[in-house]
Amino acid sequence: MRLSQVALLIIVIALIAILIFPGRQILGFRIPTLGAILRQVAPGEEEAPPTCKDFDFTQLMPTSWDFLRVDPLNIDGDDETECLVIFRYDKTPHGFGGPLGGAIYDPQPNRDPRNLATEFPFRPSAYIAYQLLPRHGGMGFLGEEFRGQERPRVDVYDVDGDGVNELVIRGYSGYDRPTSLAIFEWVTKEKGYRVMTSYMDAPLWGDAGIVVQPEPPNGPIAQVIVRQRLYDPPYYARSQLASRMVYSWDATTNLLYQTDSSLDFAFGRPQGAETSGQQSYPVMYPEEALLAYYDEGEVEIISLLGGKEAEGVGIVDAEVIVKVEEGGTRTDKWTLVKLPISQVGEMTRWELHLRQEG
Repeated sequence: MRLSQVALLIIVIALIAILIFPGRQILGFRIPTLGAILRQVAPGEEEAPPTCKDFDFTQLMPTSWDFLRVDPLNIDGDDETECLVIFRYDKTPHGFGGPLGGAIYDPQPNRDPRNLATEFPFRPSAYIAYQLLPRHGGMGFLGEEFRGQERPRVDVYDVDGDGVNELVIRGYSGYDRPTSLAIFEWVTKEKGYRVMTSYMDAPLWGDAGIVVQPEPPNGPIAQVIVRQRLYDPPYYARSQLASRMVYSWDATTNLLYQTDSSLDFAFGRPQGAETSGQQSYPVMYPEEALLAYYDEGEVEIISLLGGKEAEGVGIVDAEVIVKVEEGGTRTDKWTLVKLPISQVGEMTRWELHLRQEG
């Protein structure tokens, strides 16, 4: 037999060994896997398992969607790493904008039947896709602004104290604070992931911001504060007022549900109105001065009843519905006086006069 024929026979035997006995010890020699050869694993190094970034998930998505990023995670209790894919869909005609969606691709590895204890797949994994949002029956999306690994913000931790990790996704819409919150828990292979933030499989939305307490990934979650801007009546809009909604866990359904609501400043108290209980405030509008007078969470409704907001001295009557500790409300009646500006550079100031409490 010629030398070239011997060499060819050795190569064929080696290839057969690689395909049939990958990773096995034969006569003191470990047969490498085909993946290790293709990735040029150095002698003595362990073959790394396939990662989420090794797979082209764009093959599984509509061509009109934009693939944005993939995050490895594991919350379904098995030993495999799942892949969270973030994408943009329903783009505008110019390719800008559009909501963000997400799906989890769960690998189903094919183990070597001769060695079921082997750590890595014998053949490439197949993927089962679990759509998070949007999906049939689900409402909403995972945010609007994409900024690399920062936005949307993804955390995996125990949110409800049951000893099992959940998936928390906070989305953004241009503000420096998150405007959406979606929490997912693993159910079963048949049902996939359940949304824990709404009975309607929807995230929580707050165009003026969402605050999770304590800050993720510190848990469990004690409460979530959602602020949504108000535009009716119009004087709510001009003062940037918002509805402040508090969510806590429902022990029966294991969902977040609303436990309280009140009137609040959408983006925090105005400059000069940081302290409650003052008799006057340097703000532009009377409803701002009234809301600043009360502590956070006290006010339900502010109603301006009449009067005149003049350039000089203005007088406005108002009613404020205030929550009391017993669970009811009281109505405070006020008269607000707009003080004249005495010098250049001075800010308008509203003086508060309580006419009737309760």
